[in-house]
Amino acid sequence: MKLIRRGALIGIGLLFIMAIPWFWDPNEKPEIIFGLPDWAAWSLLCFIGVAVLNAIAWTFTDLDGDAGDGP
Repeated sequence: MKLIRRGALIGIGLLFIMAIPWFWDPNEKPEIIFGLPDWAAWSLLCFIGVAVLNAIAWTFTDLDGDAGDGP
């Protein structure tokens, strides 16, 4: 279970790096995908992947049940 969580966290880090449009040619005219420039559509897709991997990571996170119920 910890391996799945660790893999999801590594995937989140990689998606954050991939979401930055630094590898696009600045002189290239962007294509329009779903009404967005291609770099923005790519970034949005990466952040959706981050949200999914974050949910998976939290699913496999052990929470301490003895932390108390509050004040």
